[in-house]
Amino acid sequence: MSVRHIREMQLDESSVRGVVDFLEGYARRCLEEVEELRRSTDGPGDESWVLLMDAASAFREAGQWCLLFDVERSRQLLVRAGVIYSQFNLGFGYYLLAVAEPAQLGELRRGIGRSFARLSGGAGFTERSEVGEPAVEAALNYPQQQAYLLLAGVVAGEDDDELRGMVQTVLTESPHSVGVSPVGALGIPIRRFWSLASALAGDVREAPMVGGTADTGPISAVVEHVHDWIAKYVQSVELAMANEHCWRHAAAPVDVVDLDICGTIALAASQLGLGQVMDGMTTLAEDLPPLGRVQIQLGQELAGYGYREGVMG
Repeated sequence: MSVRHIREMQLDESSVRGVVDFLEGYARRCLEEVEELRRSTDGPGDESWVLLMDAASAFREAGQWCLLFDVERSRQLLVRAGVIYSQFNLGFGYYLLAVAEPAQLGELRRGIGRSFARLSGGAGFTERSEVGEPAVEAALNYPQQQAYLLLAGVVAGEDDDELRGMVQTVLTESPHSVGVSPVGALGIPIRRFWSLASALAGDVREAPMVGGTADTGPISAVVEHVHDWIAKYVQSVELAMANEHCWRHAAAPVDVVDLDICGTIALAASQLGLGQVMDGMTTLAEDLPPLGRVQIQLGQELAGYGYREGVMG
């Protein structure tokens, strides 16, 4: 696979590959310890839950780094993280699956539906996960988890009228549609996630302004969101690059690959049509600095577009 993105980001290839291998190895070791605990005790216990969360986080971070040089391996790592998170009703887990392997959402549609039913009811909840791990209290009381659940629900509800109805209810009735709680590594206001979900669902009543005028097209709305998020990303990364040693050796305290940006592109491609979305993203990339263009390219590859269509050369 290409390592061009690593060079474009001014990173050391061996350091990036080393980070991926370390994180994946750590995640696997966490899962081994979970199995050891299950064999040696009557129940999984809190320690098992912590290990599973560590494993999921490590798989997720490894998948982010891996996207710079091997998109298929990256998808596999993100799916492993998503499966673990989703076992505990965490919306971010469903989001990772929607981005990396949307076909798996069909198997999890019941769990997504239950989460939306609880979310629509407005009450917190406590339940044991399907794998028998300790109870996770009020997972969806966190606005950030609700935002990612909403995006995954738009994808999962395509072939499910009941779920699609619940998604629309949350879209239109949730106070988060005008909220400002920060979400993701970039701290995007949660209302932007609601606006993005509306666009992905084909409803652009809350679409942002494009080029100074109202543009009611869902693709234009998604492109505008990505444009704004990349501006925040570039600002953050340029500050991190000031420490050249940490940056080059993959030790800077930032997300070099932003899953909100790349994931949004992948979701838009699956929901609104691959060709049109990618045309919009390619046009957007022409006016971006190199750091921003890389995120567009990674999102295209995550959507399965870059290598197959030959637009990345």
